[in-house]
Amino acid sequence: MLTQLHIENVAVIERMTVGFGRGFSALTGETGAGKSILIDSIKLVLGERGTRDLIRAGAKSAYVSAIFEELSAPVLAQLAQRGVSPDENGALLIEREVALDGRGQARMNGRPTTVSLLREIAGYLINIHGQHDNAVLLQPESHIRFLDSFAENGVLLERYRALYRRAREIKRAIREISTDAEQRAARIDLLTYQVGEIEAAELRPGEEEELRERLALLKNGARIGRALGAAAEALADDERGAAALLSEAERALRDCAGLSPELETLHGRLVELELEASDAAAEAVTLLDGLAFDETELEQTSDRLEVVLALARKYGGSVSAALEYGEQGRRELEQLDRSEEQTDELRLELRSCLAELKTAAGALTESRKKAGALLEKRIMEELSSLDMGRVRFHAGIEIFLANGEVRYTVDGADRVEFLIATNGGEEPKPLAKIASGGELSRIMLAMKTVLAAEDEVDTLIFDEIDTGVSGRAAEKIGRKIGCISREKQALCVTHLSQIAALADHHYLIRKEEREGRSSTTVQELDFEGRKKELARMISGERITETALHAAEEMLKSQER
Repeated sequence: MLTQLHIENVAVIERMTVGFGRGFSALTGETGAGKSILIDSIKLVLGERGTRDLIRAGAKSAYVSAIFEELSAPVLAQLAQRGVSPDENGALLIEREVALDGRGQARMNGRPTTVSLLREIAGYLINIHGQHDNAVLLQPESHIRFLDSFAENGVLLERYRALYRRAREIKRAIREISTDAEQRAARIDLLTYQVGEIEAAELRPGEEEELRERLALLKNGARIGRALGAAAEALADDERGAAALLSEAERALRDCAGLSPELETLHGRLVELELEASDAAAEAVTLLDGLAFDETELEQTSDRLEVVLALARKYGGSVSAALEYGEQGRRELEQLDRSEEQTDELRLELRSCLAELKTAAGALTESRKKAGALLEKRIMEELSSLDMGRVRFHAGIEIFLANGEVRYTVDGADRVEFLIATNGGEEPKPLAKIASGGELSRIMLAMKTVLAAEDEVDTLIFDEIDTGVSGRAAEKIGRKIGCISREKQALCVTHLSQIAALADHHYLIRKEEREGRSSTTVQELDFEGRKKELARMISGERITETALHAAEEMLKSQER
């Protein structure tokens, strides 16, 4: 349960710390005192979106922290799944800060966390019911969610929605194949031409470089031949060639090479140079003999290089890119050629998926009908205790049909709408056509009471659910919240003395002027304080003795 709330620089609240206890706590105060800001602060610390508008004028950031104690098993399990542990006292501290520059921080027990994680945990800590929920109750599309929550259809819905998503994916795939037939045919024609063009060219990796080198040789053939011939002659001429002259020098030193180490070294070098010159001469002759330059080869090589360069430019900028494009094109053609086969396979899969979807939807319908009958009974019991004993509540469940066929939606094949009849002999009709504001408040409270019995959330907050009610009905609402508070912590923002008088704890929210600036404070009231506040709620700004006496009687009656 929520045991402490600390707020700094949120709207008109400069700094405030308030502790909450077990049971039923009423929060009251004049209009504009800051009651809604208190609730907004709780929402902020539980992960709702924080904006710069929340930050008190002149402050750089807003800060809210909340302490939860006596954590339930579901909360502990959720925390454990996310790697968060309670402190040594078994408590959970949540902190949230929103800065003017748009940055923010969130922590759980001192460790940084994300706002999305706060939102996930929030559903296990607090359930907030406000006037907005009454408006939601008028929207038939929301009724199926209420019923599923009561029926605990989470697992059935998860199974159904997985099948629903898969069926939609298969239908989309079939539609894409079917509706793009012309585009597919055009694509096949284009790819067939492109792949054929690349394959016909018989490109080889590295071919462009080879052709450039060969073309350079062919274009400079005569000059290369002359150079090789001259080099071979200079090296291998029998009388004047380098090899012959080196051989002559070697012979001149051969007989005296052993006379000194220097002569022997020089002789060895001459031997090596003679061998190198002979090898170079032989290689020059071989290269010269291998030259077969002719205009035909030059023309063919030039033409081939033009083809290779054109395909490279057309399909990626290089021979390797063109080859990869051709390979991808072949794979895509194979897939396109299999499209009819794929369509048949998808249609078979769709039939199987739809059969499973129908079964899953049927399971949901059966669960909803069973839960609907029980929900009707439970809500009418609660409405009876709220002075609406003549009201008949009906959870209308019917198969969703469109043009005579079952229509499957993300929520199944059912349409759910809550109907009521406020007078005997009348047929139940939609809430929006029948219920007044006060009746809506009590119907929603009845639903919250029923759902809370199934819910494992420890803290419920009722934000001005007394809209449109007064007198006896208000007292009934207060007593109903009191019943809820025996099992769960209940906080109620109210304008009605009949409800506030029934609370175990009473907090006054008041706006004060401090140094020319407004600031909101929260104070837990003792008996005398409660009496004065109830009297104000009864008589208005001018508190009369009659109002004080009535307030005292209300409190004493509650004590009895």
